[in-house]
Amino acid sequence: MDKCKIVEDLIPGYCDGILNDESKIFVEEHIKECTKCLDKIEEYKKIDTEENVNKEQINYFKKINRKNNIKVVLGIVIIILIVLLGNYIYNFAIMYKYKKNYEEISNADNYYFERRESSDYGVSIIKVWKKGDKVKKEEGMYSNADDKYHLNRITYETIGSNESLEIEEDTKTATYITSKNIKTNNALDGLYPSLGVPLSMNGNILFHLGTPFYGKVEGTSRKGSNREYYIIQYGETTLYVHKDTFIPWKTMGETSGKSFYPDGNDVVKSEFIGTNYYIYNSNTVSDEDINIPNLDEYKKEEEEREF
Repeated sequence: MDKCKIVEDLIPGYCDGILNDESKIFVEEHIKECTKCLDKIEEYKKIDTEENVNKEQINYFKKINRKNNIKVVLGIVIIILIVLLGNYIYNFAIMYKYKKNYEEISNADNYYFERRESSDYGVSIIKVWKKGDKVKKEEGMYSNADDKYHLNRITYETIGSNESLEIEEDTKTATYITSKNIKTNNALDGLYPSLGVPLSMNGNILFHLGTPFYGKVEGTSRKGSNREYYIIQYGETTLYVHKDTFIPWKTMGETSGKSFYPDGNDVVKSEFIGTNYYIYNSNTVSDEDINIPNLDEYKKEEEEREF
């Protein structure tokens, strides 16, 4: 067999250093005399070196691309986190100011507050006068049936006291009530629109930190007015808050109802979403507003209650 042919077959193993000693000696003895086979060995080494360089370059660029991809992903994640954090801070700041303003209003010595709630029957109104520790509440309704205002009840209370007076206009009854617990600490409890969490800043800090997860500031609106409002959505309720004063203007969706045709079936005649409007005035309450009137014409009663 031609020695050159044998050496040519052994060149890859020789260059890679995997030949046994006998084959290696055979190749080395042959290339001492055969320049042709020696040149083939040098050519093979050159090609092998170039291939290794190319492989290293490819691996290098793969590493760079991999690092760049990781940086891009991390960059996107960081941007998303920044946007989420910014949105959280924005919502938290507005809702914090709203709750802070509520505390300032509810602790004020002199204010008038009113809530108007629309329904199928008319507009029910609750009015609150507060001066010092004295509170007067009036409940009534503008009825759709006769377009007149009907006064239902007037309550006189004292902040921090368990005693109150309820005057029922329909029955001309004045009831002196003693409760086992303090009846009134905050005259606006249950009337002031919440954000789905306690409004008091003395509450659990987790409630305040979690407020932006319960509600969201959807934007601002003028609604045909010269004043601008924040629009806050929490649950099914939309709250409009004066942007400059953080006082509530109205809520939508807080109550809802349906009326049916009168023949006893379940066909809905009309459906409405309740809308509440709020009015607040500071330092407008006089002694005359909160003084108990002459009750000579009223029937007097006493009552003890749990709450």
